[in-house]
Amino acid sequence: MSKRGRPRKANAKRTPSGQISRAASAYAENEDPIRIRMQHLGLTEKEARDQKAASVHGIMKLRKKIDDQQYDAGEAALVVRDAYLRAIRAPDSLAATSGSSSTDLDDETYAERCNRARSKYADMQRAIHDAQAVHRHTNLWAALDLMLYRNEYYEHMEGDFSTVLRVLSVHFGLTKNRKSGPLAHELILS
Repeated sequence: MSKRGRPRKANAKRTPSGQISRAASAYAENEDPIRIRMQHLGLTEKEARDQKAASVHGIMKLRKKIDDQQYDAGEAALVVRDAYLRAIRAPDSLAATSGSSSTDLDDETYAERCNRARSKYADMQRAIHDAQAVHRHTNLWAALDLMLYRNEYYEHMEGDFSTVLRVLSVHFGLTKNRKSGPLAHELILS
């Protein structure tokens, strides 16, 4: 008796279930966006494949315009802001909520979590406000909003963005507050 059906491809990589593996083709699907990212942003292929290249502060870190502490401060600020938006039940934050919903917890636990998120966000804003008083020639709020929250790149705001990330790294305790040196007046916030 002869075999029925479609002939089996010889020398094809297969998954354990016997299907032809498409892993190599899935990797090739990302080639065009990575090539465009390399050309547009001036990154190497390794940097363009890095997940950090998906955000403005990640690109600045890959270009060595900010350091690790500033990048981590940007990530922490995004987490604090997201928690704050969930605490005030902003429409965009409710769609992207991860983890347990508010109905799973009792009202006291949820209220405590919301109060904690609001106070952390207020503390972060206070630190930026104090730094803005020192840096009158910069617009730290615009740099934070446009380059971190909205993820839009503006070359003329790189200095302001670096400054606000440095302030946030001190606020979150990622960088020690320097008491001497040329930038001492910039970092003393407490």
